[in-house]
Amino acid sequence: MKYFAMLFIYAFVSACATTEEAPGKSEIYTISNDADKAYTESDWVTAEVNYTRLTMLVPNDDRAYFKLGNIYLKQGKTASAISSYNAAIFRDPDKAKYYNNIAVARIMQAKQALKMAIDKALPTDGFLTNAKVMLIRLNNINKRSENK
Repeated sequence: MKYFAMLFIYAFVSACATTEEAPGKSEIYTISNDADKAYTESDWVTAEVNYTRLTMLVPNDDRAYFKLGNIYLKQGKTASAISSYNAAIFRDPDKAKYYNNIAVARIMQAKQALKMAIDKALPTDGFLTNAKVMLIRLNNINKRSENK
């Protein structure tokens, strides 16, 4: 008898609960197009909102995570970019460009850290020369890759 009472209560509560209808393919397609358009136009805020929404609606979409990583990188949010690239790699570990972009983000992160170290270092700090040399080398890597 307790079983039937609990089943009745569960069925009643479930029937009373309102659920939001899942988005259809056309809505997802529209969001994707809006995201792509904003991305192409360098409207990073709109693109970020739409790609974030896509990652929630289509959680296995590696492309949405990749694009989101690119957006974060353009905005200088390297930690968020790395997180998004990792999410893309988790969903499709065979795309070389995902690994390339995560490496670029990590280089940018290293440059930011070296700049902070140099700014905060005392002239007598032993690592200062090494930090400056590493920063020059990282900047040279960027220059060589831009000239290709």
